[in-house]
Parts: sequence; C-alpha cells; structure tokens
Amino acid sequence: MIVIIWAAAAVAVAFLAGYVSQRAGLSEYRTAGLNARALAVLVSALLVFCLEPRRVRWGIVDSLLACLAGVYCLSVLLNGQKVSVAVLQEAFPYVALYLSFKVLFSAGGRPFRLYMLAVLCVWAICESVTGLGQIFGDVPSGHHSFVLTGSFPNPGPYGGFIAMVMAVAAGYLVRYWKSFRYVPVISSRSGYPVRLLKVIGSPYSGWILSRLLPLALSVIAVALCFVVLPASMSRAGWIAFTVAAVTCAFRECGLAHVISGHRVVSAGVLIAALAVGVGAFIMKKDSAVGRFHIWNMEVRAIAGSPFVGTGPGTALGSYGLVQTEYFAQKQRPDETVSVAGSPEYAFNEYLKAGMEAGLPGLLAAAAVMAVSVSVLIRMRNPTWYGLLAMGIFALSSYPLSIDGLAVSIAAMLALAGCGNITESRCWQSREGKHSVRNMLDPVLSALAFVAAVAGFALFTGVYSAREEAYGKWQESRQWAMMDMYEDAAAELEEIYPSLYWNYLYLYDYGYALHKSGKPERSNAILSEGAAISAQPMFHNIIGKNYQALGQYSLAEQEFMVAHNMVPSRLYPLVLMMEMYEERGMTDEARRLGERILSMPFNPRNGTMVSLRRQVERALEE
Repeated sequence: MIVIIWAAAAVAVAFLAGYVSQRAGLSEYRTAGLNARALAVLVSALLVFCLEPRRVRWGIVDSLLACLAGVYCLSVLLNGQKVSVAVLQEAFPYVALYLSFKVLFSAGGRPFRLYMLAVLCVWAICESVTGLGQIFGDVPSGHHSFVLTGSFPNPGPYGGFIAMVMAVAAGYLVRYWKSFRYVPVISSRSGYPVRLLKVIGSPYSGWILSRLLPLALSVIAVALCFVVLPASMSRAGWIAFTVAAVTCAFRECGLAHVISGHRVVSAGVLIAALAVGVGAFIMKKDSAVGRFHIWNMEVRAIAGSPFVGTGPGTALGSYGLVQTEYFAQKQRPDETVSVAGSPEYAFNEYLKAGMEAGLPGLLAAAAVMAVSVSVLIRMRNPTWYGLLAMGIFALSSYPLSIDGLAVSIAAMLALAGCGNITESRCWQSREGKHSVRNMLDPVLSALAFVAAVAGFALFTGVYSAREEAYGKWQESRQWAMMDMYEDAAAELEEIYPSLYWNYLYLYDYGYALHKSGKPERSNAILSEGAAISAQPMFHNIIGKNYQALGQYSLAEQEFMVAHNMVPSRLYPLVLMMEMYEERGMTDEARRLGERILSMPFNPRNGTMVSLRRQVERALEE
C-alpha cells in the first residue's frame, strides 16, 4: 500500500512538471490546469500524511510565509481593491503545492528529494535540447524578437530556470563526486543484459538509484545548461549562476585557500571577471539603465504608501502613476526619457511585494528567502545553491509570474520548511512522547489540509469559469477584426465578472465600447484597467472619449498623462494636436507639431516614423 501511494505521488509530481513545462501563449489561462494537478499532488500528500502524521514539523520558514500571507491579506482589507481578491485567489494552487511538497519531503526523506532532483534535471535537459533546436532553427521560438526561449515566453525566465537547475545540479556534483570512487564491480562472464539484470536484482540496485542515476543526470544537465545559458543572453541568469557557483566554490572546494596561495592569479581572474561584467553591461546598456530606472520608480512607489502598500495586483498601476509624476515634475535627462517604458512586470519581486504590501511585505519576502537559504545550508542540502540563484534572479526579473519558476520556488521553500526535523526529534527525546510540540504539529498539519481542501472546493469553480471566459475573450476578437465592435462589446460584457482583474481584457472591452459609441461606459472600464497597468494607451482612449463628449480640458489632461507616463512616445501628442486642429486652434497645433518633430525618435520604429510623417504633412498644409 505504501509503495502504491508513493508511486502515485511520483506520478502526480511528474505530470505537474510536464504541465508547467509546456509552452503557453499570453492569451492562455493556466491556473485551472495547474489547480487540477496541484489537487492530484495534494491527495497523494494527504495519504502520506495519514500514514505518518508525526513526520511533518512546522518551523520558522512556515512562520515567515504565514506572516507574508498575513501582510498581504491585511493590505487587501485596508486598501479595498477588488482586483486584489482575484490576485490572491490565483495564488492558491502554489500554497497548496507548498503544503504538499512539505509533507512529501518530510515523510519521503532522501529518496523523494533525489527524485525531485532527477525531475529537475530531466526538465532542464528537455529545456536545453529545445533551446539547442531553436538555435539551429529546428524548433520555433516562443518570442518573435528572440531566437532562444525554450518553452518560456522570452529568454529572461528561460535563463533564470537554467541558472537555477544548473546551480542545484552543480552543487550536488561537487558535494557527491566522491561516490564515483566506490563503483561496485560485479564479475560475470555473461553478456551485458544478464549483467544488468544481476545489478538490478542485487544489493547494488539501491546504490544505482541513490547515487549513480542522480549523478549521471546532474552531469548531463550541467553540460547542456552550460551550453545554452550563455546563448540565452539573460544577464540576470548569468549573474544568478555566477553568484551561486562562486559560493559553491568557497564552501565546497576551498576557494579561499586557493586565493590566499595564488594571489597574483586570483587578481588576474578578478580583473577578467570585472571586464566581462562591464562588457555585459555595455552589450545591452539601454536595458540595464532601464532596469535601474524601473527600480527607482518602484522605490518611489513604496515611499508613497510605505505601511500597507496599494494592494495585490496594483503594482503596475502604482508604477504608472509614479512615473507620470516623475516626468511631469521637471525636465529629465534624455537618456532617462529614452529608456522609460511601460513594463508588464515589476522586474524585482521584492520591490513588487513592497509596492503591493508596503515595507512589511518587502521585509517579509526578503526574510523568507534569506532564512530558507540559511536553513538549507544547515541541512547541507545542495538545493540551497538553486534557491540562492533564484533569489538573486528575482532581484531583476519576475520568476513568480512564470508558473514553472513559481512551482520550482514553492518546492525549494517547502524543502527548507523541513529543516527543523532534526531539532524536533531532539525535542521529542528531551520532552517525551507526549510533548506539546509532538501533539501540536499534527494538529497544525491537519488544519492546513482542511484549509487546502476547502480552498479547492471554493476556487475550482472560479478557475473553470475564468478558463471559459478566456476562451470567449479570444473568440470576441474576431468581431473586432471585422469592425463589429458592438458584438464584441456584448460578448466581453458577459465575461466581465470573471476577468475584471486582467488589464489586457479591460483594454479590449473598453476599446470595443469606445468604437461602439459608448464613451461614458468605456471610460469607466478603461479607468479600472489604468489603475492596474502602466500602459499609456488606456489614457489615450480615455482622452478620445472625453473629446467625443466635448470635454476638451479633460481630454487634454488624459493625453498629457499618457505622454508623461512614457515621454518618448509620440502618439499622445499627435492625438492632442489633432484635437487642436479639430477645434480650430491652429497656433497651438503648430507649436505642438514642432515640438513633436524636435523629439528624438528611433528610425527603425515604423510607427514613430509614420507619426512623424503625419505631423509633417499637417504642418505643410
């Protein structure tokens, strides 16, 4: 019976990994499928818990995660943003997976942890092979602007995943490479199939499964990841793996003694590393400067609401408001103007937590990562190299927005949550079999399972409705393509209760209402989207709606908001120029046109070139 349960758990985890490793389009809703697979893992974990309830212990990592969840819930209550409730609902499958992994790691011990290492290595091998196929042109890329993306939407998350798995596998290899010295030898004059059967049926089969197979998979994974990581052009991934590798070298290989004994060579290596770092910065300088600008805006957003934030799901809306105020206050350097954009992600998970839940959220998120890494170090588990790499990667990327990376992080945090097992056994030996701790942990685990089962009962229908709504949303776009915006608006209105938290849907709905001649309703929907997005297009359409209503001063304000939000874009000013011409304000229109022509632009951007030509023709008339 126990073997069957553990086999079911292994199969459920394998199906989960297979699902999150599938390529997904931006218009695909994934939470429903993830929820179904998380339920399968939870059922197997619940069966394991029923067999061994005292193996699951609760400690500091669980407490910090509970604090982080509490801070987020408090932010929802105090800010009253309805979008925040939907965002928290979307996070439930990851909470259930954390509980499931914690139980399986606690009860399964080393065998299940080696199995998870094997799953990660096989996953990384498949991603590396896919990436190599994209490099050679045999496999299509996931992004039209990049060659190498694996099954991820772009090279950034791909590089982060490769760096994480490579750090875990390399750490395991460095720690257990001595196992190769003790390869068992079976003398036999028979052929290889007979010898293989003898090995499998012999006492050495456990050695093969516990040592040789993980080591072999780790070698293959490290070799293939080493090939594709540089090609990914993900500097965040490079930095994350470099930090993990250097840390591993200091702890496992005695790098400190090597440096002290070869100071000249070490100095040369350090200079070369600095040169490579400068070269990597120069290679994509605008992107790096843009990332610094994003962090600057996010810090300003945190300062605007430092105690409770603005609520989950509102980080990009806060970013847009702060950036608008930043450029509206005074003239900024041209370099800053050129790199400012409308990001779709926060590009820093810690600052994102700070924007959504205030400084308590930021500190709780940083504490969870730091304490988890320290617990894994105390456990002497090489997984901490991967968690360290992911923690560094999260400083300049968005791993929690990619389901594959988020599931991996949940698994590593769950492993860290098992770090107090040894201490718990010591407690049991001191306090006796009926200590408070030994009775409290099973009760907490049972309550956690009850909450998880209740969550599945509550949210499964919600996820199914959202998945169906996503399908209707995509179908409605055919009406927009045929300029049948009234039909599109009618279909989009039906699914509003399921997708009101998605700013892309809100834009499509608001634009359909705009084209249908319903400016008031359009502005109401677009305002909801603008509150959770940093896209200036919301304000462009709101301004056009005010223009249609004859409220020209409000229209001008919206056009200026759109311009200040991303000051390098010409379209908001072109719209305002057209409004001036419509009202007969030729002098104002001409001055604005001359300002547009004096603005720097990218000659390779077809849209900007077309807008400039439009303005030039208007000034010539």
